[in-house]
Amino acid sequence: MKDRMAGANNHRQCDAVFARVVRRVLWLLVWAAAPAAQAFDFDRLRDASQADFQAIAEDAANAYQFRQWQHVRPLSGYWGLGAGVASMSSVQHDDAWSRVFGQDTTLLGQIGVAGEMALDSGWSLGAMASAIPDSGYGVLGASIGWAWPVSGMSGWEVAARGAYSSLIGEDDVELDSIGADLALRRRLGTMTVYGNAGWSTSRFDVSFGESSLDAETVNAARLAVGVSRWFGALFLNGEAGIQSDYVNATLSVGFGI
Repeated sequence: MKDRMAGANNHRQCDAVFARVVRRVLWLLVWAAAPAAQAFDFDRLRDASQADFQAIAEDAANAYQFRQWQHVRPLSGYWGLGAGVASMSSVQHDDAWSRVFGQDTTLLGQIGVAGEMALDSGWSLGAMASAIPDSGYGVLGASIGWAWPVSGMSGWEVAARGAYSSLIGEDDVELDSIGADLALRRRLGTMTVYGNAGWSTSRFDVSFGESSLDAETVNAARLAVGVSRWFGALFLNGEAGIQSDYVNATLSVGFGI
């Protein structure tokens, strides 16, 4: 009995330490992402060259689209809400951002929430809303998915998902993305591990009256791995991925039923 009580106390202490670490990591992500995206006045794109516009389109298309957040809901649950979701993406064309916006840019980020509801048939519906820190812009997105077990009650599951997202903020700047992903994931007690592969296409366009910029289309393949840790109805999900030459990281905390 004493051993069980000691084990329970140790487990609670570990969970408390883990929760503090989660809060600090989340704030670190927010702190790191915010300066990277601060004060972007996309009106300045009217004076950009086509080459710089293409470069910025590639970076923005990678960063400002539907983040997969694969485990907003538990495998055995019906719905979930991701609260306090932060993502960061690398920048490959910092020289173009510097020329157009006059500031050094190494990371692009978004912070928001994501929700998903699963149906008995295996279908799921999802939505997300995020803000690009200190920019006046955000991203709205929706997804539809289908999941099915591949080996009875072993915990293995295959999931497919299609998503659409759009940049919001000003009518003169448009960034629309669609993507599809296929994931293999397994539940291991209170943890879920997964890997997914997918593809996306994005269209970046501006409609300033005097601008002669042509719209740019960005196509990219992507790979990601992630892990979720459940604490009762609460979860922490971390994901790292690559999309073409880009590196992305996402952290979300929330709850599911």
